[in-house]
Amino acid sequence: MGKKGHRHKKIQQQQQQQQQQQQQEQHQGQQQGQQQQEQQLQLLADASDAYLARDAAAAAAAAAAAAAAAEAETEKSQQSQTHTSQAGEGEGREQQQQQQQQTAAAATDAAVAAAAAATAAAAAANQFSQQQQQIGGYIEVEGQQDTV
Repeated sequence: MGKKGHRHKKIQQQQQQQQQQQQQEQHQGQQQGQQQQEQQLQLLADASDAYLARDAAAAAAAAAAAAAAAEAETEKSQQSQTHTSQAGEGEGREQQQQQQQQTAAAATDAAVAAAAAATAAAAAANQFSQQQQQIGGYIEVEGQQDTV
């Protein structure tokens, strides 16, 4: 009976060792999983930054192009006014009024487009800032959970 008791104790020790080893492996696996998750979040944040920066740059370029178009239209309008005022009375005056109306409409359209592009750029920058804060907060929370 002494041999059976000794053998039973040895089996218990082996089982305890196996359980401890499994727990250690699980803990290591969880830590690695968390590190991978944080790395993926960082990659996601970097990719998000790149896309938002690209969108903001495109919006800024569109705003600059619209502003340049508006300026060109205004310059064209001033030149045509000089031309038609030299042309004299009657027909020249009607043409001048039509051109002025068209130019004013084009300049207004360009100004509206520039304002829309500037608004889009500001919105993209704001969204970028908010996402940065959210991602930063998430990583901090993960870090706190890790230390507890």
